[in-house]
Amino acid sequence: MLKDRDYRAPLLFMPLAVTLWLLPVGTLVAPSLDNAMSPKRQALMLKEYAEDGYRPMAWRIYSGIFSYYSEQELYESNQWEDIEQELAKTPKAALIVRERHWKSLKDKPALLQVDRQVISGEPYLLMLKQFD
Repeated sequence: MLKDRDYRAPLLFMPLAVTLWLLPVGTLVAPSLDNAMSPKRQALMLKEYAEDGYRPMAWRIYSGIFSYYSEQELYESNQWEDIEQELAKTPKAALIVRERHWKSLKDKPALLQVDRQVISGEPYLLMLKQFD
């Protein structure tokens, strides 16, 4: 009996129905994930600080997506000693760092935390040197 039924029409209709259902759901849900999954908000803040003369830096993170959204080239290192040396040479700096890495430092420099954003379950901090 099943061999006699025409299966092509439902097979053609199914992808169309799924697409038409997912399109509005995706357009409603995807933007709400931006704050939780994307560093865009924090990168745009970093861009403002860079435009005000702060040197953007990143410690122990992949800075590519921050560079993309902030339209800035970040000084990046996985070694705290390198970041410390750059901070010593730089009068104004903006540093992006994971909160757990910041807390792991024994001798923290005097930086001001201006933002904290949780991205994919991981808190990231935006820290400033030479704050007003």
